Amino acid sequence: MRQCLLPFVVLFFLTSMGASASEPLQTSILCSMDTRLLLATSEFDTDQTTGTAGSLEFGQGETGGKSVYKAALFSALVPGGGQYYLGNRKKARYFFAAEVLTWVGYLSFYQYGQWRKDDYIGFAASHANAQLEGKSDDFVDLVGFYDNTDDYNGAGRVGDPGRPYFPDVPEYHWQWQSTEERLAFRDIKNRSRDAFERAEIMLGLAVVDRMVSVIDSIRDALRSKRRIRTTEPAGSGPKFEFSIDPFSSRRQLSFAIYPGF
Repeated sequence: MRQCLLPFVVLFFLTSMGASASEPLQTSILCSMDTRLLLATSEFDTDQTTGTAGSLEFGQGETGGKSVYKAALFSALVPGGGQYYLGNRKKARYFFAAEVLTWVGYLSFYQYGQWRKDDYIGFAASHANAQLEGKSDDFVDLVGFYDNTDDYNGAGRVGDPGRPYFPDVPEYHWQWQSTEERLAFRDIKNRSRDAFERAEIMLGLAVVDRMVSVIDSIRDALRSKRRIRTTEPAGSGPKFEFSIDPFSSRRQLSFAIYPGF
């Protein structure tokens, strides 16, 4: 009888040992999988004290307390000022360098144009006995186009009778000694005009530099406020949470939105 029961006892003993051995193995496998999952998801969670393992949170807020209005104002005052305020030092140097170059160009062209203007006024006074101080650009152009006052009053007003008539008085008198002198005067006058026009272009570039700097600083400030962050203080704005729990019997994936108020 004992011999008949012996196989059943041995079988029961082996079965119980196998069950007890498989339980730690299963637990070890689950722990290993859970550890790997937590390590993989913890890369998205930078706040280990308040965040939950295997979750990703992001929201909206003002990074570093930077103001969009201040950034725009600083860029309007000095191109690159808004970028410097936001911490973009390299970009700020580019805008500031462009500002310096435009003003240096403006002052250089304006001064050169003024020098050339003084030259053609003096040239006309010495070679044509003309008084050009305080005269309009239209009158200066006529002095450079006609040999004398009579030439203008005669041939110059034939095609356009509406032009003003200049009496032969010292205020409106001029008389070039040769065509070469008149052409030399016109060349000096044109150089002065070109320099003044380039100075105006430099002013336009300075305005464009400011506009681009303002727009760029506003864009960077708004971009910093919309930047995705892994943690966010409570009540500062909406939050979104994405969680993964493959061992849950109810919800293995979940997505939640917190309004932040």
